[in-house]
Amino acid sequence: FNASYALTWYQKAILEATNYRVGEYNKKELESLYNRINEYTIKENGIESFIEHLAQTGVIFFVLPHLQKTYLDGAAFLLDKTPVIVYTGRYKRIDNFWFTVAHEIAHVLMHLNADIPFVLDNLKNGDFNDIETEANEIAADKLKHNEIIAYLEPSLHYLTTLNIEDCANKLEIHPAIIIGKLAHEKKISYRHQNLFNENVLGLIPSQNQINSL
Repeated sequence: FNASYALTWYQKAILEATNYRVGEYNKKELESLYNRINEYTIKENGIESFIEHLAQTGVIFFVLPHLQKTYLDGAAFLLDKTPVIVYTGRYKRIDNFWFTVAHEIAHVLMHLNADIPFVLDNLKNGDFNDIETEANEIAADKLKHNEIIAYLEPSLHYLTTLNIEDCANKLEIHPAIIIGKLAHEKKISYRHQNLFNENVLGLIPSQNQINSL
């Protein structure tokens, strides 16, 4: 990890954020959207729709590519009084996108203020302090991680794609999120993470993507 590279990435993110225009931030509207995040994971064009609705709550969102030696998945910060969420696409998977966004929304709602104006997140290998642990727990709750494990526990020793699809339909959650959770908990091998997945950058509108640093 190179701290100066991370700060360079952050300064670039601030610069790019000034090019986006959204309305006044409405915390209650963001909370309402956040409570329905699982619904967007399974909607047709759900990622595009979710990004549009984020903007309507007064939150800026865009993709800024990962910078070497930073290991960042995403970030949340305040631009004046406007929350900004940035996704790096480091892993480019659907499950990684939704967990990163859910994690960053938790920071926006719970943690960003005058004393904590920004958070840069490495969600795979980071040293988790209290606010990171809380953001992880909230994101996991919104994406139904505990419910996924409870639903599939009886069939983990003979898990099939049909089990995953049944769970996804029952919990109204994208099957890639189920696979990601099971792999994270070492219930299945990481080599299965491409199941139900695709390059998420192809699902994010081009106007919300910065192509290079």
